[in-house]
Amino acid sequence: MDLPAPRSQRIGDWLVAHGALQPDDIPRVLTYQATHPVRFGEAALALGLVTPQGIQQALACQFGHVVASPERCQRSPELTLLHQPHGLHAESIRATRAQLLLRMATGPQDVSTHLRTLAVVSAESGEGRTRLAANLAVSLAQLGRRTLLIDADLRRPRQHQVFDLPGPHGGLAALLADPSAAEAIQAVDDMAPLFVLPSGTVPVHPLELLESPGFTALLAELSQRFDHIVLDTPAYTTGSDVLAICARCQASLLVVRPQHTRTRHARALIDALRHSGTLMLGTVIHDF
Repeated sequence: MDLPAPRSQRIGDWLVAHGALQPDDIPRVLTYQATHPVRFGEAALALGLVTPQGIQQALACQFGHVVASPERCQRSPELTLLHQPHGLHAESIRATRAQLLLRMATGPQDVSTHLRTLAVVSAESGEGRTRLAANLAVSLAQLGRRTLLIDADLRRPRQHQVFDLPGPHGGLAALLADPSAAEAIQAVDDMAPLFVLPSGTVPVHPLELLESPGFTALLAELSQRFDHIVLDTPAYTTGSDVLAICARCQASLLVVRPQHTRTRHARALIDALRHSGTLMLGTVIHDF
């Protein structure tokens, strides 16, 4: 991945430096601007010299904000923050991020000053928990914060598919079963500073691994290396895994889906979370 351009670099220079615009095209753009009150990028687009994706990349780098390449967008269609950055779903993710950061900052002092780990939970499968966790992690990384997404769903993991990562080997399960195993945290290309720890091979006894001292120690160690850690969790109706995870996280975020989430299951999860010791930051109604 190319390094972001200095903020003082002009958009035309960036486009030329990255092969998105030919040097001979710059006079054409300037001539167009002389008769049309538009910006350089708009003029280049009007002349058909650049693509909208090229302009987006240039503007993002010019202002210190890295966006993913078109290839990454195609490989990760569920990451709407990448391929539909101005859509309704992307804006709702940013609004959720803003609310989370605000509540983290205004919570109890011992939590607000050291909050690192957030578990994204849901009562049932099919409520959009995995998609929300992935996009939320992307949104935090887009602020320039070193962010780790952990797929702690050791029953039906999906984050390796969302990010198009290598097959199910190593990962969280291997680290919990053998702390000396090679670290499986993967940097996500085109989305620095975002990292993903996939679940790895589905273990025979997932709950026992999540309740082990090794999981607690791993989260404590990773909290020293990352600004934010977002954990994708199994659905509450599949077992007690989510409670074991939340008991070791500082905060949780509940996801519900209209016309899908059963009220009794959501209430049961909320009651259980209140006894887990985690700070419940709120509920997201996911309808995308």
